[in-house]
Amino acid sequence: MEYEVKTTNSSPAWPVTIALLLLFLLQACATPERARPVVSRYADILNLYPQTGEPLQIPKLPVTANDPKLRKHDNGDVFIIVHPAYGVFVKDLSISKEKYPDVKYYLMKRQFLNEAKFVASESLTDNIIILIVPGKYDKESTYPLSYTNYLNSMTWGSHSVYYVYSESPNSGIISTDDLINLYRFLKEIKAKRILVGGGYIGRCQREFFNQLTAYVDTTPTYIVPEISTISPEDISSEEASKILNSLLSSDFGPVRSFIDRKVGSYNLLPLPTADKPVFR
Repeated sequence: MEYEVKTTNSSPAWPVTIALLLLFLLQACATPERARPVVSRYADILNLYPQTGEPLQIPKLPVTANDPKLRKHDNGDVFIIVHPAYGVFVKDLSISKEKYPDVKYYLMKRQFLNEAKFVASESLTDNIIILIVPGKYDKESTYPLSYTNYLNSMTWGSHSVYYVYSESPNSGIISTDDLINLYRFLKEIKAKRILVGGGYIGRCQREFFNQLTAYVDTTPTYIVPEISTISPEDISSEEASKILNSLLSSDFGPVRSFIDRKVGSYNLLPLPTADKPVFR
């Protein structure tokens, strides 16, 4: 069964998106994952976001703190998601499907759902989210139009979500001009903490994290395990199975251990309780 996200300029898609995600999760729980082919499982996700011709409709930084549309948040936390949903829409899974065992696909899907639910739910709050969108994804990703649809559907109409392009789809580094704009924005809104998610851990996420902390050295910056994703190329099937089982139980201990190994535990911070969606 296919579900389409219908969006118009006059009708926010938040309720539709969240409802579809819940419906998709319920369907996934009702159907044994291991009984279904990999291609079928990923077609389910892509069918949620058909390839339309709509442009990316998220505001791009720079924006000023005086922008009347900017939502005012109280806790001072800013979430930055590096390369959201990269493993589904940007990397060519069809080429890799013979390379990865099924358990890695199960893990990639679970990570995608966790991240998608977080972005969709946070878009309804006053917390600010900045997406580091893969640069040139419109030319180099596998499903660029579906990816645009996904980004719009997750954040449609929100005045607390913004984006910045990375320099390429394979790098988390942003341009110097964009880094300066980001720095000014964080200072203007008086960000107290910067909470980084997305992926991949130890790859593009680390590149962006290192760049940001080297430049924005006065604002505490952390990697959040609950909204960070692991590349299937960086783990064995055995470790993928262990991490997947832990995620299904809302246990992010193995993810924290992976981040500690790749980046360092001193940069870790659990997702604040008030921002935790139900991942099960």
